[in-house]
Amino acid sequence: MYTKTLVRTCALAIVAIGAVSVANAQTVTELTFSSAAPVGSPWQKQYERFAADVAAETKGSVKINIFYGSQLGAENDVIAQVARGRVDMGGFTLGSIGLQVPEVLATSLPMYYDSEAQRGCVLDKYAFEPVRAALAKKNLSLLTWMEVGSQQIAAKKPLLTPADVKGLKIGVTINKMTAGLWEAVGAVPVATAVPEAASGLSTGLVDAYPTMAAFYVPSGLNKVAPVWTIVNVQMAPGAMIIGKAALAKMTPEQTAGLLRAAAKTPASQIRAEILAAESGMIAKHKEGGGTVAQANDAQLGEWKTLLAPYWSKVVKELGPAASEIFAKVEEGKKSCGK
Repeated sequence: MYTKTLVRTCALAIVAIGAVSVANAQTVTELTFSSAAPVGSPWQKQYERFAADVAAETKGSVKINIFYGSQLGAENDVIAQVARGRVDMGGFTLGSIGLQVPEVLATSLPMYYDSEAQRGCVLDKYAFEPVRAALAKKNLSLLTWMEVGSQQIAAKKPLLTPADVKGLKIGVTINKMTAGLWEAVGAVPVATAVPEAASGLSTGLVDAYPTMAAFYVPSGLNKVAPVWTIVNVQMAPGAMIIGKAALAKMTPEQTAGLLRAAAKTPASQIRAEILAAESGMIAKHKEGGGTVAQANDAQLGEWKTLLAPYWSKVVKELGPAASEIFAKVEEGKKSCGK
């Protein structure tokens, strides 16, 4: 009798252990991912690829649930929620990240870089680690650079030099960086919300509106302001960020898999995909009768001559931490060439 009872007890224990093992094997860590990007955009394709890579690298034990179109809130608010652990992660513009960690803006000063290749080299080889360290102080972890796109000028006529914009009203989101930029070249910055850009240009409240091709063409703004002037006002990176609290949800193996997934697609490829999408949009603009005006090297030089003192001023206003990051950026700019 004792032997039968012992066998039965052992069998039940084995079954119980097996059931726990199966339950553990089926446990999936789910992470919320926020993005302002709309469904159907090139950013959606990039985030879906990342989610698939995470699933593969973690053997299905981590699932990324992506919310597009600012469903979880405006990104300026959501980045704060990531820092507090209320949202797990997301893709953000540098402007929104700068609200939490202002010094990161020193990596993306207006009209600072000489080329996209130079900017990519600086971001990947010189700025990544300083920015990662700065974000870590605010409970944020940098996974990879993303890309917002290149900001150009939408207007009714070409605006190739600082002289062309002197005295003009430029519609912008007012902050220290944008307002100072246009004041430095003699223009007048006017606070203009994105939904008000078309009406502002139509009524003359603003004469020009700096924006990205991803907004300029799909929104129909190119019909109101048919001249797209390429002066590279700002070549704007973004970043994929996860919160410290989200990392704490995962096992070391899951975290390692997530990091492998983030590194699987190089930042250079991410940037190239977005810039290629921009080129396609501008090609459609031209096919529809729109105009593209490209500043030459001499004209770009005029902008940079006026803005060089402004760069130093902005970095100083951003604080000592920004000066440290900017020192690495300047080192990289010299090493990466044009």
